Order: sequence, then structure tokens, then C-alpha cells
Amino acid sequence: MKKLIFIICIFCIGLNYSQNIMSFDEVIDNNGFFKDGYHIKDTKNELDKFVGTWKGSFMGNSYEFRIEKQLKYNDGYFFLDKLFIRSLIKDINGTTLLNTITTPLEDLYFKGRKFTSKNYDNYLLMYIEDMKCNLQGDVYFTIFENNTKIKVELFIPFNIVSKEECPDINKHSLLPQKRQNEFMILTKQ
Repeated sequence: MKKLIFIICIFCIGLNYSQNIMSFDEVIDNNGFFKDGYHIKDTKNELDKFVGTWKGSFMGNSYEFRIEKQLKYNDGYFFLDKLFIRSLIKDINGTTLLNTITTPLEDLYFKGRKFTSKNYDNYLLMYIEDMKCNLQGDVYFTIFENNTKIKVELFIPFNIVSKEECPDINKHSLLPQKRQNEFMILTKQ
């Protein structure tokens, strides 16, 4: 009898969790809203076209992005299939400006958020480079040319930052800023 009750409990728990899956389509249809505990799942493998090594240049710096897909990543209140980016950025002399190739997922500057439309060509990521100096915002990835190129743009919201909070107040992000009509093209390797 105890075994039967145990099996029924396991079945009910499994059934409960299996009903808490939403596809990217459903999230877009619901304007990005979903309930806590849900798993936002890449049911059509739309993230896969972004996965791989991508290279490009911007303002004399060379960029290498290693994009990986993480399944059922725990975002606190829900689970999400999302992209993470490990990056290696060097200046024109080959000096490393940023290297997150071996950085743990939780500490990466780029963390995936969502697709912005059902054509799945536009993906939005959260970017945090330096919170004190407001070098944070949304990174827009637009994939094109048969999934071989990505246009990268950073949108940093206007926030007032004081010289006391950020001694290097004129610091510029390593990424192209959408507000200044800057962008970068990465090519899949």
C-alpha cells in the first residue's frame, strides 16, 4: 500500500511539472508574461542557430563571442532555455580588454532573456559590464544571411551617474551603442 501511495505521489508531481512548460511562441503571445515555476522551453530549437563561435571587430578591437545554449536554467522564479556568451575582446595591439572564456555562467556579462518576435531572428540579452558607471543594458542580436552573421547593438538607458559613484565617468562600453547608431557585425566561424 505504501508503494502504491508513493508511486501515485511521484506520478502527480511529475504530471504537475510536465504541465508547467511554455514555448517561446506562448510567451510572445502573452506579451512576455508567465507564471512562476514555469519552464520557458526552446521547443523548436530556435536558439541553436545562435550557438557557436562568432568573430568581428569594432573601433579597432577584435571580438570573439562563444555562444552556448543552457537548458532549463534556473532564473530564480522560473526555468528558461537561454543563451550565454563567453567573450574575448582585444585591442588593436592584441592586449586583452575582456576575457570571460572560463567565467562561470552566473558571472558572465551577457545573459539571454527572450526573442522579441516570432520570426526568431531577434534575440534580447541582458548585459552588465559595470553597474557603478551604468555600463549595463539590453543587447540586441539580429541574425541574418542564412544564420551566418549577427548584428550586435547595446542599448544603455539614460541614468544619472555622479563622479563620486564612477570616477571614470567618461568610460565607454566595449560594445557598440544603439543610441549612438553604432553596431557591430559578427560572422559565424
